[in-house]
Amino acid sequence: MSTVIKRIERCKDKLSHHHLQIASYLISNYKEVAFMNSVELSKKIDTSNPTILRFAIALGYDGYNDMQKNLQQQVQNELSSLERFHIEVESDLNIEKYRATNKTTPLISKIINTEIENMCNMISCLETENLNNVVKLISSKNYVYVAGTQISYPLACYTDYALSKIKNNVMQVTTWNRELANHVKQNGSNAVGIIFTLPRYPKATLKIIDEFKKKGIKMIIITDNLLFPYLSMAEYFFLLPSKYFSFLAPLSSCLCLINVILAHLAEHTPDVSQKNLAQFEEFVTINEVYYKK
Repeated sequence: MSTVIKRIERCKDKLSHHHLQIASYLISNYKEVAFMNSVELSKKIDTSNPTILRFAIALGYDGYNDMQKNLQQQVQNELSSLERFHIEVESDLNIEKYRATNKTTPLISKIINTEIENMCNMISCLETENLNNVVKLISSKNYVYVAGTQISYPLACYTDYALSKIKNNVMQVTTWNRELANHVKQNGSNAVGIIFTLPRYPKATLKIIDEFKKKGIKMIIITDNLLFPYLSMAEYFFLLPSKYFSFLAPLSSCLCLINVILAHLAEHTPDVSQKNLAQFEEFVTINEVYYKK
């Protein structure tokens, strides 16, 4: 059975503006929505109850109750998976118990709990078929541009570093300039762009997306919201609905997604990956990159 979030992703181009607003809220708060009635949800989003009902029908459900039942089943399945995971690692996500046994402050618990919830949201939005298509696209191109500015800059840095270990010709970009324009002119037909863009969506990143689209470069966009205005320009995309704590950015789910993509890429191209890893190790050894006693 298709999850509600997967249906939203498939139908997003056909949804009205009001329905997209409902979809955005649902993706970010699906665990709470699973136990709200349609009236409660309509008040939360400040829309009408009939609009909520039409939204459920637009996704192919018989009505709101049908959609909610599907959503509750999804949440229950996730909770069961989490319970199995915690048994394996001898851990416990019960925040109150965590505070009592580890004597952490409420602030520490709240931050950690927020990151855990974001990780769960990332898992719920991750589709194997989409992941496989992304890996195939990256492996089929000789050049990879990795873009991210402001809060997304460290994500681009890490991706550039880790991906360069298993694939040649990876280039981190932060602005559309003459050097990048010339590189794209020469190599753009055999390149793919990996774009990180999180709120508040820096103009420098949007400029790169716009220029890549004009030059015909296929893009993989990683963002937080279906309402991101440039999402339609992506060949593939990953949604990372995240809750923020104060001024801090929730990057753990983004880093986890990067590792998932790169691990699958290495598995998909074992010979090339092993060859490049060997070259990386040879370089760091000859140049004494790392400290040794």
